[in-house]
Amino acid sequence: MKRRVPTTTRRPLAPLALAAVAGVLAALALAPPPTASQEAALTRDQVLARHREAKGGLEKLRAVESLKAIGRYTGFSETSPFTLYRKRPDKMLFDHYLGRRKAVFGCGAGDPWWINLWYEVDFAMKMPGVDARHLCRGARIDGPLVDPEGHGAEIALVGPGDVDGEPALELTATYSDGTVERWFLDPESFLEIARFGPTADFGREVHDRTWFSDFREVAGVKMPFYIESEFDIRHRVLEIESIEVNPELDDALFAMPVPAAMRPLAPLAGEWKVKIEQRAAREEAPWRESAGVSTIESVGHGGLLVERFVYEGGDGTPVELRRQWSHDVYQDRYRVTAFVDWDSHLRVFEGALEDGKLVLTDLETGTAAVRPGRDTTHRRITLSGIGDDGFTLETETSTDAGETWTLVRRYTYAP
Repeated sequence: MKRRVPTTTRRPLAPLALAAVAGVLAALALAPPPTASQEAALTRDQVLARHREAKGGLEKLRAVESLKAIGRYTGFSETSPFTLYRKRPDKMLFDHYLGRRKAVFGCGAGDPWWINLWYEVDFAMKMPGVDARHLCRGARIDGPLVDPEGHGAEIALVGPGDVDGEPALELTATYSDGTVERWFLDPESFLEIARFGPTADFGREVHDRTWFSDFREVAGVKMPFYIESEFDIRHRVLEIESIEVNPELDDALFAMPVPAAMRPLAPLAGEWKVKIEQRAAREEAPWRESAGVSTIESVGHGGLLVERFVYEGGDGTPVELRRQWSHDVYQDRYRVTAFVDWDSHLRVFEGALEDGKLVLTDLETGTAAVRPGRDTTHRRITLSGIGDDGFTLETETSTDAGETWTLVRRYTYAP
């Protein structure tokens, strides 16, 4: 039976904070109800034991390694489909809409992250601290009353009482960061009725009231299929249609995705042997060959590629070249910085990726080499043939502001 929010606290529909569904995917099986006198005499440990048994018992609970729930989510007066994934120990992905705007929250595989169109960006970003602290607390499959140690929580029994006029057993969960939650159990079934505590709302902490109902058995455990929650002026509803237990979920599902524009460059990351072909900036100049080694590291969730390239210069002196490969999502252009230790000059190249080729120049970056009494020398780099088995980088120079270009170097990267 679905729970009705008291009319005195009813609010307009608004978004779901993930902490409100922290208990949504815990399981249970009904235990015989105690008498009133037995209830009054129960200790904290006895209450927790009955709660775990009601959820199906620890053996069945711990057998749940992963979950996939689908259904309908209502927020900002809009109802839309959602998919929620969980995997032990603390991984979660919540794919939903806040009103009509897409929102994806990910926890447990590196930095917490989200794609949140309410921030007017359609790419993945690190989740702010207050949101991460509260929203990712719900990533653990077992709630704090089932697994206090895993949550780092101290559980205390307040005693019999009521919640919104209904009889309840009240407990508190105090986390290591000082967060305190109030949990209310049905005194007959020992299932959770409600959770009151802090949650996050767009970077600020607010007080949340969440109710659980419509418990159904899935794979030997019981789970709430209807969760209703309120905080501040917001109200949201999670209606679960189905839950799949122990689906195969790759850890990559929960990780912050590589920015879309950088995915074509992802194969650059690795350790490479580099064949170098170079000549003077004259078409008739002879080519000479040498070799070097390159290490390219992916950082910032794939948003930046950092290269250290070491080779011998024309006089046999070791040269170290540092490059950084990135994409400016705001201006929609690729950008590469190049720093060579022999002249301590930083060049910046900008350009675009077309037909599998990344072409960038320093024509508009103000970083071309300018020597007194000489023409300004611009450079153009072209990256092509990108794949797991290597790629090619060509460097051209121009002394007429890009009217003509002369190929002066070709770097062939191979494993």
